[in-house]
Amino acid sequence: MPQAETGTRSYPFNVAPNFPTETTLRRRLWNATGLASCSLLFGFGAGTGLITWAYLHGPFEAGSEEENEMLEEITEMMNEYPAMEVLLNDPEWEEWPVPPRMVSGDAGKGLHFVTGTLTGSKGIIQRIFFHRNLGMLTMIVYFGNGIEGWPDVVHGGILSTMLKEAMQRVASEVFPPGTGDLHKLAIQFKRKVVPGEVYTLYALPASNAALSNGESIESLYKMQPTERRDAIIAYIERGDASVDQPTFDQTTLAFGYGVFRVRHPFQLDEHGNIT
Repeated sequence: MPQAETGTRSYPFNVAPNFPTETTLRRRLWNATGLASCSLLFGFGAGTGLITWAYLHGPFEAGSEEENEMLEEITEMMNEYPAMEVLLNDPEWEEWPVPPRMVSGDAGKGLHFVTGTLTGSKGIIQRIFFHRNLGMLTMIVYFGNGIEGWPDVVHGGILSTMLKEAMQRVASEVFPPGTGDLHKLAIQFKRKVVPGEVYTLYALPASNAALSNGESIESLYKMQPTERRDAIIAYIERGDASVDQPTFDQTTLAFGYGVFRVRHPFQLDEHGNIT
């Protein structure tokens, strides 16, 4: 085998290996960088396109095939929600009808904000149950991605509206006839409510509520003691299978109370004074 010159290494066939030059290395680096950049941009563009389509696509027309398919999936999701089975199997819980979504051309379309304008696969789907002995309302609610404020967060105004409406429903059932309007509303947000999931909303008279940890309702809700008799509390929570004995603080996402102008029947003492 031919040998290279003295002081140099021998190579088969007297051919030196083709080590890459600095120019070749630079070219390879640019090629790799360009390929990675193109892949990243393509993936980002495709993902952004899908997200944009999902968010910008308007709500399906009521009664359309696409809307019905989405509603079937949402209904199945709600039926599998743990609280739903309890509500359906306990005769003490009475299910209240939810007004159907109005289709295009119906008279009065859009007059009801929640069950009209906001109902649909991208809006709000709800089922309402009431326990008359407890004076307690429970709603199983699905929030779609068409009612977001910040991305992936249900708008706080929507949650406030849901809580307020639930309070008004309970007030109409448990307070005496002639009760006036809600004159004070206080809402607190603890954690974000993510669209595309099912949640539970509860509402009940503050006078009927008690906390297992011994904390007072007045302290938790920052309510004046004199307001409790005329107040309805409401809160939204999520089921958390990872917590064995979930507490109010661990599962509650938003809560608040409303004080109503309640006309209580008065009584007279032995001197004829109102008590």
